[in-house]
Amino acid sequence: MSFDLDLDDERWREAMHLHRRHISEEQLRTYEGYMAEIFTAFGLDLDTPATRQTPQRYIRALYDSTEGYEGDPRGADPLLCAL
Repeated sequence: MSFDLDLDDERWREAMHLHRRHISEEQLRTYEGYMAEIFTAFGLDLDTPATRQTPQRYIRALYDSTEGYEGDPRGADPLLCAL
């Protein structure tokens, strides 16, 4: 499979421009609540000293481990991975 890619194309340059992601504290708390629901549904007791902060740690680890993915079209389009 091949396709023509004009690196001078304005759409390509816009796609390659990295956008810093911003997640508000309110959004983080919402996502932590979702993770707490999921962990609880899977049987994890979140009412122990060792697990109480697990949803927060999980969301922070997910956020940190995906740093740099925003704005990179190769992360979203398998066709661009061949570049």
